[in-house]
Amino acid sequence: MIFDEFDRDLRSLRVARWGRVVVVDGPVPFPVIDVDGRPVEPIARFLRDFVARGHAAGSVRSYAYDLLRWWRFLRAVEVEWDRASSAEVRDFVLWLGQATKSRGADRTRSLATVGQVNLVTRKQYLGDQFAARTIRHSNAVLRCFYEFCIDAGGGPLVNPVVLDRGRGRGRRANAHHNPLEPFKAEGRLRYNPKASKARPRAMPDERWVELFSAMRSDRDRAVLALAISTGARAGELLGLRVADVDWGDQLVRVYRKGSGVPQWLPGSSEAFVWLRLWLAELGEPGPGDPVWQTLRRRDGEGPDKRRRPLNYDALRAVMRRANDALGTNWTMLSRPEARFWCCHQPVSPGRSPNPPYRSLGNGLSTVSAVRRGSWLSARGRGSCCPGRCNG
Repeated sequence: MIFDEFDRDLRSLRVARWGRVVVVDGPVPFPVIDVDGRPVEPIARFLRDFVARGHAAGSVRSYAYDLLRWWRFLRAVEVEWDRASSAEVRDFVLWLGQATKSRGADRTRSLATVGQVNLVTRKQYLGDQFAARTIRHSNAVLRCFYEFCIDAGGGPLVNPVVLDRGRGRGRRANAHHNPLEPFKAEGRLRYNPKASKARPRAMPDERWVELFSAMRSDRDRAVLALAISTGARAGELLGLRVADVDWGDQLVRVYRKGSGVPQWLPGSSEAFVWLRLWLAELGEPGPGDPVWQTLRRRDGEGPDKRRRPLNYDALRAVMRRANDALGTNWTMLSRPEARFWCCHQPVSPGRSPNPPYRSLGNGLSTVSAVRRGSWLSARGRGSCCPGRCNG
C-alpha cells in the first residue's frame, strides 16, 4: 500500500515544456538536454549504456522522449528523480491518462477527424490523448532506467516502478512451479493500464484496388506492392539498394529493424513488374544506389532538381495524397493489414510455403494466423504474394 501525505490535484497540474531531445552526431544520437543546453547526466549515462547494448537509434529516441516526459512531470511536482517513489509513478500514470499531448502546431485539417473511426478502413484516427500502449511503454522505460541506476550505485534504493504480483505479494515468481509445464509470465507492472487486443483487419480486394489505383507513379506502385507482398516494414523497404534485389528468385533483401540482420524476402510477381518499370525510369542505377528516389530542388531553391533517396516523410506524403482522394486513413506505419494479407494468401503453384514469422520479422516460430481455409479454397486462384503461408 502507498500512504501519501497529500493527494495531488492532477487536473490543475501544469507541466512545463522543460528541456528537449536533440539530434547529434555522436555515440548517443538523441541526448536529452536541459534549458541551458547541457545534457541531463542520469539520462545521458543510461542512454550511453543503452546504445552500447546494441539498441537501434529509433529505440534510443523513443526512450529519450519517455524519460524527458518523466523529468518534466517530476519538476512540476517538485520531486527529485532519485527521490521518486511509487506514489509519483502512480500519479504520473494518472496524469498521462487525462493529459493532452503537446503539439508543435495546432491541428487544422485533422481537427474534424481526431479520435474518430474511419468508416471505410475501420481504423481510428490518432487522438490527442495518450494511448494505453504509450503509458505501458513509458512504465517499462522508467523501470529499465531505474534498474540501471540502482545497479550502477545511484538513484533510489528501491525501484519506484514496482511489480504487482497479485495474491501472495512478496512471494517469488513461479513459486511451486510444475517442471512439466511452461513457466508463466508473472509480475506485471502495478500501474500498467490494460491494453485492448485488436483483431487484425483484412483489406478487402476492392479497397486494395482503389488504394493501388490512387498511386501516381510506378515508384509508388512498386513500393506499395512490395510492402504488401513481403510484409516488411516501411523503414526496411526504404533502405533497399539495387544490389538487394534478386530478380531470378524474386527476392528482396531487407535489414531487420533493431537487429540489423539481413534477410531475403519473397515478393509478388506483380511487385517485381512495377519495380522493373520504376528502375527503367531511373536509367541505369549502380548496385549501391538506393532503389527509391525522389526529385528535389537543391536546398529547396532554384530550377534544377536532383534525385535524392526517398525518406519516410515523403512516403507518408504519398499515402496522405491517396487517403485524401479516397477518404481513408491507410498508413504504412502499422502493419496489421499487410500481416493479415500476406499470411492468408494461397501459395502460388511451384512455390514452397514460406513461414510467416520469417517474412514478418518475428523471432519466434509460434506466430500464428487466423485460418480462413474455406474462404481461400473458394477463391481458387494463385497468390499475389508468392511463397506465402496459407495460414
